[in-house]
Amino acid sequence: MAAHIEIPVKTWEELRQHLGDIGHDALWYFRGHTNSAWNLQPKLERAIITYKEKELYEEFKRTAHLYTNNTFKVESKMEWLSLMQHYGAPTRLIDWTRSPYVAAFFAVNDLQVGESNAAVWAINITKIYQALRQSHEQDQRFRALFSRHYLRHHTLLDDDFKGIFLSEWYQEDFKFPSIVLPIAPYFTHPRLTTQQSIYLAQTRLFRDDTVSQISFEEALISTVKEAFDHSWIRKYVIPSALRPTMLRELNTMNINDATLFPDLDGFARYLAKKVSVLLDEIREKG
Repeated sequence: MAAHIEIPVKTWEELRQHLGDIGHDALWYFRGHTNSAWNLQPKLERAIITYKEKELYEEFKRTAHLYTNNTFKVESKMEWLSLMQHYGAPTRLIDWTRSPYVAAFFAVNDLQVGESNAAVWAINITKIYQALRQSHEQDQRFRALFSRHYLRHHTLLDDDFKGIFLSEWYQEDFKFPSIVLPIAPYFTHPRLTTQQSIYLAQTRLFRDDTVSQISFEEALISTVKEAFDHSWIRKYVIPSALRPTMLRELNTMNINDATLFPDLDGFARYLAKKVSVLLDEIREKG
């Protein structure tokens, strides 16, 4: 388990205060978990099928057109992985958001009052990237990660993405070290925009024997090695009883199913959520 600060909160106002206090002098990314006991893991790691990653990628790329009438603009490996993630296929990508309030919504949206605590994770990307740069800026294999384009957009040319994130897929002597980096597709889709999304992903999934798996949290710590500070990763633990209040307050900020999932399914979920929040409030008062 990655070292982090765990901060319990009792009220929505307290959570807002915490989230408002960070981010003034650094770039933070956020992620909501319905269960505070969940680790930081990509779906591929949770599925214990990491070794089949390339096979899953090739199968999806080969057959996706059979299941949709949409015309996708997909020109790179990263864009294909993003599309897989969008539709729920296992990938090495983990969804994060630049908005703490979007993360708070996802933390409690599917939570039931009386269930386990939820959590909002926060990670200080500025501090982690500064430590990475100090360690590796002189290494030519990291050069693309210090380009102005990557720093501004977190996108990479396909050859650079392949060499940094997918070196295990190919029979090459050099396998990129296992670290965690933000990454984004050049061509995006609507949900990534409305949810202010960004991905974090490992650059390597296995140790040298290609059998022993490296967890996301191990890779996250190894990104900065001895410079790691547990205050750079924070987990705000939220009691389930806050769900009705949080969803109501977030809705006033225009953060709800209808805005974050801009399609008819999202609007239908929004209507259903209005009913469930009302029922939770009635039970709480009763």
